Amino acid sequence: KANDAECGYYEFPINNSRKSFKRLFSFKGRIGRAEIWLTYLGYFLILIILDGVAEMVNPVLGIVSIVLLLWIVYAQLVKRFHDLDRPWTDVLFLFIPIYNLWIFWKIFFFKGIDEVNKYGTSPSKSFESQVYKSDDECIKC
Repeated sequence: KANDAECGYYEFPINNSRKSFKRLFSFKGRIGRAEIWLTYLGYFLILIILDGVAEMVNPVLGIVSIVLLLWIVYAQLVKRFHDLDRPWTDVLFLFIPIYNLWIFWKIFFFKGIDEVNKYGTSPSKSFESQVYKSDDECIKC
């Protein structure tokens, strides 16, 4: 049970199974490997398109677009670190070349934590299956 009166106050973790446009810009929560692959694929495709269009239309539009894209990429990167149960500060270590290669290997190929952690529920499972317990599983406090 999510909120057993005998257990007191219970705070729900972040629901990472919901997909919404505003989650793309948020630094909270977790994402899986598939979503980070899609993020980087989209990033590079948009960069290729912007390279030709922004120079023809307006250079300021190109700069604003790049800043917006970098925000999205870093937000997704932080959420992927959260799925590996790592803090957001690990993004700062990406500037160290040897660590950079290892971290990118982990981000794209390692499976995240399957259980709820302090950053929310696992993106590979449904929210309900991780938060709600059946009456048989409920342990009285």
